[in-house]
Amino acid sequence: MHTIEEMAAVVEGWFRRGTATYLQTFVDTPVENLSKFHDSVGRMIRNEFKLWDTSWTPELDENGCDCSLSHPDQISMEVIKEAWHRLKGQK
Repeated sequence: MHTIEEMAAVVEGWFRRGTATYLQTFVDTPVENLSKFHDSVGRMIRNEFKLWDTSWTPELDENGCDCSLSHPDQISMEVIKEAWHRLKGQK
């Protein structure tokens, strides 16, 4: 399995090779709103790194939602945040 940093480096490359407008939109997004990239960039991360093929132990909250730190959705969100920090600092 790849580390968050390794995956973020790949995602950073995606943004750098993409349009300047999308990169700007991404870095201008406040960190607390990065979840809006869950269905786009997050899906690409989960698919590229085959995160659904990994196993994890579910940790259910009071609503029955899996909030495990090793859940693919959580991992992809951490990668998005790390890529955001990298791009924000290097722009």
